[in-house]
Amino acid sequence: ATMTVRDSFRCGGDHSSDGLLGGLTERGYNVFKMDVGDGTEEAFGCTGASVRGDHSMTVIRHEVAHQFDRVVQADTRMSALFDGLKASAAVTDDWLRLNCRAGGPDEFFKGAPQEIIASQVGNQYLLSSSTQLHVAVDRLVGGSSAVALGWVLFHLEMFASEDGTRSRMYESAAGLDLSVA
Repeated sequence: ATMTVRDSFRCGGDHSSDGLLGGLTERGYNVFKMDVGDGTEEAFGCTGASVRGDHSMTVIRHEVAHQFDRVVQADTRMSALFDGLKASAAVTDDWLRLNCRAGGPDEFFKGAPQEIIASQVGNQYLLSSSTQLHVAVDRLVGGSSAVALGWVLFHLEMFASEDGTRSRMYESAAGLDLSVA
């Protein structure tokens, strides 16, 4: 995939540069003319936890995580795990990344399954795996969801070593202020 910034070479109504970089790849993704430090995004909104990540990096992590869909689909075991978790998710707390809008995450993710890994891995796991694990364990202990922990285990499996004895968890630089004064 190639990171792109759509419209970045346009000047007002002049579209003469539109084809300048076009045609290189059909797997491009837009980063919306954002720079690192332009703002932050709350990755764990409505979950009871809070971790803010750089908004530009959130977009990049999210878009890169869309590529993991191919990895999952190419592996029959991972694909079966994903499909099983998706089918088991029936209530709000079964999803790690909640959207606070009407309809909630169940309606959103069942209608747009390509956003499940991008949102739960890209927006959350690659920002703060420990926070995601904490949210899932709280839901398990509180009796509201066992499926949430299943998603975390699925994410750990995605990043596991070939022999399955190790995996990776990720943490952003806590407290790093990337805002521009």
